[in-house]
Amino acid sequence: MLDRKREFASSDHLEIETMALNIDAVWAQPVALTLSRSNVAIYDCGGIESVPEDSGVYVFARAHGDLFSPIYIGRSTNLRSRLEQHLDTVSLMRQIQARPAGRRIFLYCEPFLHPGQQLARVLNTLETALISHALSEGHELLNVQGARRSSHKISFTGNRTSEAFAPRTMRVRAW
Repeated sequence: MLDRKREFASSDHLEIETMALNIDAVWAQPVALTLSRSNVAIYDCGGIESVPEDSGVYVFARAHGDLFSPIYIGRSTNLRSRLEQHLDTVSLMRQIQARPAGRRIFLYCEPFLHPGQQLARVLNTLETALISHALSEGHELLNVQGARRSSHKISFTGNRTSEAFAPRTMRVRAW
C-alpha cells in the first residue's frame, strides 16, 4: 500500500516513514474560454460538457502561439462543477481577462489511482507540484478569487557553471 505509514516505537524514539507516491495522470485536450456575449458572465465555455464530473487538477491559462502561461492552478473532486463555479467568480475572471493577449483556456488532468493511494493526497501532491513548477518557471499565479499568489524572485549572477543546477532567475512560492 503506497500511502501507508510504518511506525517503529522504542523507548528512545518514534520513527515514521511515509511511502513515496508514484502518480500517473492524463491531460485532456484544452477547453477554450470565449468572451461572453451576456451581461452576466465574463467568459463562456462552449466545451463545458466535455469536462468530466470526476476528480482532477486544472489550470486556467493563456496560449499565445507556442507560448503557454498558467494563470491559476487548482484541484477539485468535480472538475465540471468547479469550472462552472469559477466562471461565475467575477473577480477571478476579471484577473484572467486582464492578463496579456492570448487565447484563454481551461486545461485539466485526471489522476489514475494505484491501489492504496488516497485521492486527497494525490490531488494535493499534483496541485502543489504544478504550482511549484509554474513558479520556478517564472509564471505569476493567482490565488483564491483573483488575488496574486506571493512568490519570491531569486536572481543569480557569477559563473555560468552553476546554471546546470540553478537558472539565472527563478521564482519560488512564498510560504
